[in-house]
Amino acid sequence: MSFRAVRTNRGLTLEVRLSLKTADQIFDLRDPAPFREKDLDDDFARYLLVAIEEEPDCKYVRLFLNVPQGSLTHFSVADIEQAIREYFQFETTSLTGEIKSILNEGRWAMVFGSVFLFACQFVVYFIGKQEGFVA
Repeated sequence: MSFRAVRTNRGLTLEVRLSLKTADQIFDLRDPAPFREKDLDDDFARYLLVAIEEEPDCKYVRLFLNVPQGSLTHFSVADIEQAIREYFQFETTSLTGEIKSILNEGRWAMVFGSVFLFACQFVVYFIGKQEGFVA
Protein backbone atom coordinates (compact mmCIF):
# COMPACT_ATOMS: atom_id res chain seq x y z
CA MET A 1 0.00 0.00 0.00
CA SER A 2 1.42 3.36 -0.93
CA PHE A 3 -0.02 6.77 -0.24
CA ARG A 4 0.49 10.40 -1.03
CA ALA A 5 -1.14 13.40 0.67
CA VAL A 6 -1.46 16.64 -1.32
CA ARG A 7 -2.80 19.96 -0.02
CA THR A 8 -5.09 21.84 -2.42
CA ASN A 9 -7.52 24.79 -2.51
CA ARG A 10 -5.27 27.22 -0.64
CA GLY A 11 -4.84 24.88 2.30
CA LEU A 12 -8.48 24.08 3.01
CA THR A 13 -8.67 20.64 1.40
CA LEU A 14 -6.34 17.72 1.82
CA GLU A 15 -6.30 15.12 -0.94
CA VAL A 16 -5.14 11.70 0.17
CA ARG A 17 -4.33 9.29 -2.64
CA LEU A 18 -3.89 5.61 -1.80
CA SER A 19 -2.80 2.92 -4.23
CA LEU A 20 -4.03 -0.52 -3.24
CA LYS A 21 -3.38 -3.96 -4.71
CA THR A 22 -6.92 -5.15 -3.95
CA ALA A 23 -10.06 -3.72 -2.39
CA ASP A 24 -9.64 -6.31 0.39
CA GLN A 25 -6.83 -4.17 1.85
CA ILE A 26 -9.46 -1.69 3.02
CA PHE A 27 -11.22 -4.12 5.36
CA ASP A 28 -10.20 -6.29 8.29
CA LEU A 29 -10.66 -9.76 6.82
CA ARG A 30 -10.74 -11.37 10.28
CA ASP A 31 -14.07 -9.65 10.91
CA PRO A 32 -16.88 -12.18 10.26
CA ALA A 33 -19.62 -9.51 10.18
CA PRO A 34 -21.52 -8.72 6.98
CA PHE A 35 -19.94 -6.14 4.69
CA ARG A 36 -21.82 -3.06 5.87
CA GLU A 37 -20.62 -3.54 9.44
CA LYS A 38 -17.09 -4.58 8.47
CA ASP A 39 -14.26 -2.98 10.35
CA LEU A 40 -11.59 -1.13 8.40
CA ASP A 41 -8.12 -2.63 8.33
CA ASP A 42 -5.86 -1.15 11.02
CA ASP A 43 -3.09 -0.34 8.52
CA PHE A 44 -5.55 1.36 6.16
CA ALA A 45 -7.07 3.49 8.94
CA ARG A 46 -3.61 4.36 10.31
CA TYR A 47 -2.43 5.46 6.83
CA LEU A 48 -5.40 7.79 6.56
CA LEU A 49 -4.90 9.21 10.04
CA VAL A 50 -1.15 9.77 9.49
CA ALA A 51 -1.86 11.68 6.28
CA ILE A 52 -4.53 13.80 7.96
CA GLU A 53 -2.45 14.51 11.07
CA GLU A 54 0.40 15.85 8.93
CA GLU A 55 -1.87 18.71 7.82
CA PRO A 56 -3.85 19.68 10.95
CA ASP A 57 -5.13 23.01 9.59
CA CYS A 58 -7.03 21.45 6.65
CA LYS A 59 -10.79 21.46 7.07
CA TYR A 60 -11.74 18.93 4.38
CA VAL A 61 -10.32 15.61 3.26
CA ARG A 62 -10.83 14.06 -0.16
CA LEU A 63 -9.87 10.41 -0.43
CA PHE A 64 -8.90 8.84 -3.74
CA LEU A 65 -8.41 5.08 -3.87
CA ASN A 66 -6.57 3.56 -6.81
CA VAL A 67 -7.64 -0.08 -7.01
CA PRO A 68 -7.10 -2.48 -9.92
CA GLN A 69 -10.29 -2.85 -11.91
CA GLY A 70 -10.76 -6.60 -11.33
CA SER A 71 -10.57 -6.38 -7.54
CA LEU A 72 -13.93 -4.61 -7.09
CA THR A 73 -15.97 -7.76 -7.72
CA HIS A 74 -17.28 -8.03 -4.14
CA PHE A 75 -17.59 -4.34 -3.37
CA SER A 76 -19.18 -1.36 -5.06
CA VAL A 77 -17.68 2.09 -4.82
CA ALA A 78 -20.72 3.31 -2.87
CA ASP A 79 -20.35 0.47 -0.35
CA ILE A 80 -16.67 1.29 0.22
CA GLU A 81 -17.48 4.98 0.64
CA GLN A 82 -20.25 4.20 3.11
CA ALA A 83 -18.06 1.81 5.13
CA ILE A 84 -15.24 4.38 5.43
CA ARG A 85 -17.67 7.16 6.39
CA GLU A 86 -19.45 5.01 9.00
CA TYR A 87 -16.15 3.82 10.50
CA PHE A 88 -14.87 7.33 11.10
CA GLN A 89 -18.27 8.59 12.29
CA PHE A 90 -18.30 5.78 14.86
CA GLU A 91 -14.73 6.60 15.94
CA THR A 92 -15.61 10.30 16.24
CA THR A 93 -18.71 9.58 18.34
CA SER A 94 -16.79 7.17 20.54
CA LEU A 95 -13.91 9.59 21.17
CA THR A 96 -16.28 12.51 21.77
CA GLY A 97 -18.08 10.51 24.46
CA GLU A 98 -14.77 9.52 26.02
CA ILE A 99 -13.57 13.13 26.13
CA LYS A 100 -16.86 14.28 27.70
CA SER A 101 -16.51 11.59 30.36
CA ILE A 102 -12.92 12.61 31.16
CA LEU A 103 -13.89 16.30 31.38
CA ASN A 104 -16.83 15.48 33.66
CA GLU A 105 -14.57 13.43 35.94
CA GLY A 106 -12.06 16.30 35.98
CA ARG A 107 -14.75 18.80 36.98
CA TRP A 108 -15.81 16.65 39.92
CA ALA A 109 -12.19 16.17 40.98
CA MET A 110 -11.71 19.96 40.88
CA VAL A 111 -14.85 20.51 43.01
CA PHE A 112 -13.81 17.94 45.63
CA GLY A 113 -10.22 19.25 45.64
CA SER A 114 -11.41 22.83 46.10
CA VAL A 115 -13.70 21.83 48.98
CA PHE A 116 -10.86 19.90 50.63
CA LEU A 117 -8.47 22.85 50.19
CA PHE A 118 -11.04 25.25 51.66
CA ALA A 119 -11.59 22.90 54.62
CA CYS A 120 -7.84 22.65 55.24
CA GLN A 121 -7.46 26.44 55.09
CA PHE A 122 -10.40 26.82 57.47
CA VAL A 123 -8.84 24.42 59.98
CA VAL A 124 -5.42 26.10 59.71
CA TYR A 125 -7.01 29.52 60.30
CA PHE A 126 -8.72 28.41 63.52
CA ILE A 127 -5.75 26.42 64.77
CA GLY A 128 -3.56 29.48 64.28
CA LYS A 129 -5.81 31.51 66.62
CA GLN A 130 -5.50 28.89 69.37
CA GLU A 131 -2.86 28.95 72.03
CA GLY A 132 -1.23 26.10 73.76
CA PHE A 133 -0.55 22.51 72.74
CA VAL A 134 -3.06 22.34 69.84
CA ALA A 135 -1.59 25.41 68.15
